[in-house]
Amino acid sequence: MRDDKVRIEICEAQDHIYDKTRAWATFDPESYQSFFPDRCRDFYGVPSDNGQYIACWAENEREYSRGYEPAGICLVSTHKVVQVIEVSGISEAVPGNDGTIAALGDRGNTFYLFDSNGTQLLKESFESNTAALAISPDGQYAAVATAFPDNAVHIYETRNGRYLGRTENVSTSVLGHLQFTSRGDRRIVETYNIGPDSTLDVDPKRKEVLDEIPVEAQLDVMQLEGIVIVPDSSIGEWHFIPNEILEEVDGALRIPGVELVMSCGEKVEPLTADLIIDNPQNAVKGRYEFCEKCKSSSAAYPDTKVERTR
Repeated sequence: MRDDKVRIEICEAQDHIYDKTRAWATFDPESYQSFFPDRCRDFYGVPSDNGQYIACWAENEREYSRGYEPAGICLVSTHKVVQVIEVSGISEAVPGNDGTIAALGDRGNTFYLFDSNGTQLLKESFESNTAALAISPDGQYAAVATAFPDNAVHIYETRNGRYLGRTENVSTSVLGHLQFTSRGDRRIVETYNIGPDSTLDVDPKRKEVLDEIPVEAQLDVMQLEGIVIVPDSSIGEWHFIPNEILEEVDGALRIPGVELVMSCGEKVEPLTADLIIDNPQNAVKGRYEFCEKCKSSSAAYPDTKVERTR
């Protein structure tokens, strides 16, 4: 359960609210009566960073003797329902300070974006279950973490649904919390096993930041099939050598006289290199920079969702 989740009661009139010490709101019966056939409903909800909005949801519709109660999302502002979105299977929804909503649906396999008017901006399905969800305070970006086999973080622009890419989880545990923050003029998504404000009695290290992902187009490491080589660590740069080049020497790298052509076009003798890394993902997260020429010739920055499926 999210640490910021609240229970909210929504009724037709303020006089009908049972407990005003917790979150509550009223709705306009002329606009939203069909969503509240019993005149009152309880929901789980999550507040925006500035407290201006609460996004609350009912995961399942309900049929009963007196009628039908739809599933969906309610957007609340200053104790009033300002928008209702009828959609089934929502398990979590979070609002930005502008009323933009990021949500998880279809029992955890679908990611949604809605604007404050209830217009659907994006619907993205995943083969892996989704595990954590976050939206930037200004509502411009959203991030969703997946469980295995993908085990990654996917980042989107909310206004146009643009996909910024996928970053593999640095932990072997499924992420339990994502959080947008800033470093100067750079936006960052922080990843956690457990949220830093969690009240769970766990090892404090489980509440520490695991990774800081820049909010920008993400390099698709799944496209880098080969090895990384650092010819000279003092330069602080790593180069990429694809598998088809490695096949030419049948993997015999540390043999005197063997030279390989890196993606930038330069030649290197692996025997004299300072470092060889078998997994390019480890290099992406390491302390050396990716050679710009290698990057331009071999790296992919996808604009549609990519996912590890096995």
